[in-house]
Amino acid sequence: METALALLPTSEIVEGLKVHIAHPQEDHILSALEDAVNFFPLKGEQSRRQDALKGLVHAYFKEKMGKQYWEIDSQIMELRRGIVYTSSNKRKCSLEIPVFASANVEEGKPWEYEVEVNSSSDYPSDYRRERVKISSSVPPIPKAIKQKGREALVFTHRIYADALQKPRLGELLLEDRAKYADPTKGKLFVLWKPRPEDLSIDVEVIRDPDPILALDTQVGLYLVATWDDPNEEPYQQFLNARANRCLQFAQ
Repeated sequence: METALALLPTSEIVEGLKVHIAHPQEDHILSALEDAVNFFPLKGEQSRRQDALKGLVHAYFKEKMGKQYWEIDSQIMELRRGIVYTSSNKRKCSLEIPVFASANVEEGKPWEYEVEVNSSSDYPSDYRRERVKISSSVPPIPKAIKQKGREALVFTHRIYADALQKPRLGELLLEDRAKYADPTKGKLFVLWKPRPEDLSIDVEVIRDPDPILALDTQVGLYLVATWDDPNEEPYQQFLNARANRCLQFAQ
């Protein structure tokens, strides 16, 4: 079920997703920042000037971070792989989940992924909607790696402190710190590829609200609300079957 990319070792995936872009040098960024600060926009161009200032501050910190650490393409969070699980009606079903689980180091909570899926069997009346919850515990973080994490956080504060000492750049940051990029707001995350045996999968049947409150008008019949009645036969599978028949007829 897994894609060829998902089967690669983590180190190879990360290597392939490193961002290899040459960023402007610090002196070029600061020079452009000076020009932008001294630029007096015409009426209606104020936002254009502000966008330029934000972009240059962002570029400054990006250049500083890139000198110390490799940037990874955010696509790493979009990679998917397939798993097979057993539904509530004992059928083998496939599902796509992220290749990498992720967890905030500060929170220390397990990774959780939740998705709602349609499940059916050989019997048309056995339609059901399920909520699949997948979780995995965060792998132990070695002491030396935690130290590297602390050093990375210290580095972000160091480059921000240096930026405050730059005449024009420091003035901008002091005027409205929240308006500009701030690397000190970063958080440490653990990314890992859980093995199948590391995944905990819980399947819960979602009961559709049964009775329907409908509004019948001259222009059509409309669903207003639903509520749950345990004595009512679920209607969703009948609506789906009807929709399928209408689609087949239209084709």
